[in-house]
Amino acid sequence: MKIIVKERPPAHLQRTATDASHCPADAPSATARESPSDGRPFIVLCVEDNPVNVELIRATLALRDQVRLEVATDGQEGLEAAHRLQPDLVLLDMGLPVLDGLAVLAHLRADPTLARIPCVAVSANAMPSDIQQALDAGFNDYIVKPFAVASMLQLLDRIMAQSPQRATTSDSSILSPT
Repeated sequence: MKIIVKERPPAHLQRTATDASHCPADAPSATARESPSDGRPFIVLCVEDNPVNVELIRATLALRDQVRLEVATDGQEGLEAAHRLQPDLVLLDMGLPVLDGLAVLAHLRADPTLARIPCVAVSANAMPSDIQQALDAGFNDYIVKPFAVASMLQLLDRIMAQSPQRATTSDSSILSPT
């Protein structure tokens, strides 16, 4: 199993990710939010077999200091990493080797220790039927590749704000089961 720990992206990728045309001025920055009181990073597991896509995700998530990115390159590795890491978010490619994204999601949702982890499908399949199939299967959201950096950051910020480790007493209602 190959797990890659978050590192700062190469300078050329970092410039691309921070380009003002891709990131609106009103997008909250990592320094605009408080770190969790327990000091624990927000762990994002990216299950993606394409190294170029991994680097784009790495460069994007590097814009949020409190995020720690872990990477698995196929569906089986992704399941093993999810069990080991108990991530706060899973970004899941739909066209993975060994187990595809829908199969990985089914395993995650069937496991009581992993079922509540937000899972976002990340796929080049942009047809409405593909998106609906993923949402019907239980994905929390769907990002089409190639994605806009600002869109990924807005999604990340929304999920981080709803995370139990980030919740405060005043916003605990968003975490109540429905």
